[in-house]
Amino acid sequence: MTKFMTGNKNKSFLRLCIIQAFLGLTFVISGCDTTPTPSDPRLIDRSFITRQPCAAPCWYGLEPDQSSETDVLAKLKELPFVDHTKIREDKNASIFDYTNASVISFGCAIPGGNTCGTVVSVKGIVKYFDLTIQYPLPLQSVIDQLGSPEYLFYTGYFPDGGGCRISLSWPQKRISVVSDDPNSTQLCTDLALGKAVNSGLQITEVHYESKEIALRDVCNQLKCIPWPGFSGK
Repeated sequence: MTKFMTGNKNKSFLRLCIIQAFLGLTFVISGCDTTPTPSDPRLIDRSFITRQPCAAPCWYGLEPDQSSETDVLAKLKELPFVDHTKIREDKNASIFDYTNASVISFGCAIPGGNTCGTVVSVKGIVKYFDLTIQYPLPLQSVIDQLGSPEYLFYTGYFPDGGGCRISLSWPQKRISVVSDDPNSTQLCTDLALGKAVNSGLQITEVHYESKEIALRDVCNQLKCIPWPGFSGK
């Protein structure tokens, strides 16, 4: 929740950029990069890559612009990979261009205490899913599934500019994915120099978005570049 509220004074997608940076920070602090492999595969959410029980931007029968906040709360209580004691709802949050949003965050069953996702709703209707990836997901697998992204943008991982965070967007499909590296700026440096992307780049988050969020013109404020392709191809 900290990462959402930190961006309250920023505007439009500049706010989103900062929000996403703090989202990544929360996930690293909570230790998701050391997630143990559970003996029960149901304890890890692999729905993005398996497309089960529905394909993105649908998530367990829920979808932005269609599902209600009530639907989300009911579904979270059914999912085995969610820590049902760590479902939190915050009202009247300022997120994106919304000033009256509700934010539902939920923890991971394995390992306990980690943040697994966040859902934003406005006037009772879901607008945004931010889901943590807890299994190996190379960018190549994402491209194989969705095709090439329309654009990507990159920022420092931390507010002071350290590390690197890139977001790749498929606005017509209302999907974006994120890759975080809190320890190095090299990826951002390479993108600034026009270099291509490694196909093995690990994705750390997937976002499912409402139409108005997905189609906003973020590139007026962020360092957007066309998809540069994979290195060596």
